[in-house]
Amino acid sequence: MTKLNLVFQKEDVNLATIRPMVQASVSALTHLRDAPGPEEQRYQTDSQEGMYKGIQVTHAGDRSVQAFKNALTSYIQHLIDALHARFPDDSLDLLNCFDVLLNPSRYPQTADCSVLATGCTCQLREV
Repeated sequence: MTKLNLVFQKEDVNLATIRPMVQASVSALTHLRDAPGPEEQRYQTDSQEGMYKGIQVTHAGDRSVQAFKNALTSYIQHLIDALHARFPDDSLDLLNCFDVLLNPSRYPQTADCSVLATGCTCQLREV
């Protein structure tokens, strides 16, 4: 999420990077939702009989652990849903079209305007 956030903090946003960054964020969140992250794995490995690094964990029972996992899963799913709502696939397609049309570095290396129009026909139709 931080990397995706940083994309939008630049003065010149590269529209072509938005789709892969959104997809990478959704993928990372999905993985975190479905499997414990490294810190959670470390906690599970190091905790024994309600103790973690010599400290008594107040809510270490199965019920509390399950409530935490449910809350975590719900929170992460909410983040994924928010990303899908904010960046629907059709808008990501549109951003790619705008990048082709508005980003001079993507223009064909020719002075012939007909080549530019021909190369961007698909994007123009999409927009």
